[in-house]
Amino acid sequence: MELKDAMELALSLAKKGTGYVSPNPRVGTVILDEKSEIIGQGWHKKFGESHAEVEAINSCERIDFTGCTMVVTLEPCSHQGKTPPCVDLIINKKFSKVVIGTLDKNPDVAGKSVKKLENAGIEVLVGLKQKECEYINRAFFKYIIDKKPYVIIKVAQSLDGNIALTNKLSQWITSPGSRNVVQNMRAESDAILVGTNTILEDNPSLLVLEVSLPSPLRIIPDKNLKLPLTKRIFHRQTQYPSVVFHHSDDKEKLDALQNMGVKTEKIGLDSDGYLDLKELLNILGEKYFITSLLVEGGADIYTSFVYHKLIDEMHIFVAPKILGKGLQSFSGLNFKNLNETQELNFINVEQLGPDLHIVSTLKY
Repeated sequence: MELKDAMELALSLAKKGTGYVSPNPRVGTVILDEKSEIIGQGWHKKFGESHAEVEAINSCERIDFTGCTMVVTLEPCSHQGKTPPCVDLIINKKFSKVVIGTLDKNPDVAGKSVKKLENAGIEVLVGLKQKECEYINRAFFKYIIDKKPYVIIKVAQSLDGNIALTNKLSQWITSPGSRNVVQNMRAESDAILVGTNTILEDNPSLLVLEVSLPSPLRIIPDKNLKLPLTKRIFHRQTQYPSVVFHHSDDKEKLDALQNMGVKTEKIGLDSDGYLDLKELLNILGEKYFITSLLVEGGADIYTSFVYHKLIDEMHIFVAPKILGKGLQSFSGLNFKNLNETQELNFINVEQLGPDLHIVSTLKY
């Protein structure tokens, strides 16, 4: 097997950790023998358990790996965490070569493992399919440095930029294919956030329904605690927990939420009198160890995240429909000059059945 094919396999293995390893990174490993044939493979399966390198080594029948090559999506760890340093095990097993997709941006690693392997006489190649290896752990890389979640905005809209009709009807604007992609986006996220107006109008559960993966933590910014406790998002808290961020002293409502198992966090307001989203993100990262946050609406929430420049990645699903006068995706933004508008960098555009799926970052 060629090294690039081995790394492709390692990437596919890494993705099997989706929903189970956060706040650790997703990592996959393939081991090739002297004839470049696969003799072992593994991935990081659950936070706190064996890393991908250990899983791959344990899947092999041999003890001495002289002449063998380890192909791994992320630089092996060199520090003691919940598990011992993988780099020491690789050296002790006498691997001849290690191929690494991308360096680890964790300050405790960040190239240290490469130097340690090279000092042990092991050949090291870094950067094979680097872009792909970085992308699957983009949330981890931000979190490990800033201790804040990677924020992804998901917008499902019509061709003329509406997310609902004037009567608030919005189900469904986009096609089943687009909605299936969103289910996978939910499964890949640690937490999902939606505004109170969306909950009042659509009554979503925000669960992962179409794929057999864990559902994310549900985040509800409810400034004045106006949401009825009968909404679906408050159901089954033991299995599918929620956190309400608020700015209220309503003890009766807070007690009721907590008795249902809902966690609550009182936060401050920004200069416009809205909940402080920056404080919300800080709490999610530092207290709840959230590395990735999927924001699903609605218009007021989209507007706030754009206005405060808090978005790392945006996914817009565009249906070939014209709704006419309706609720605009970013209706709260009111730029006076074109040079003030928010510009995007298109990363990818693909067709999903009748819809377009546009992935972009924002120019800050």
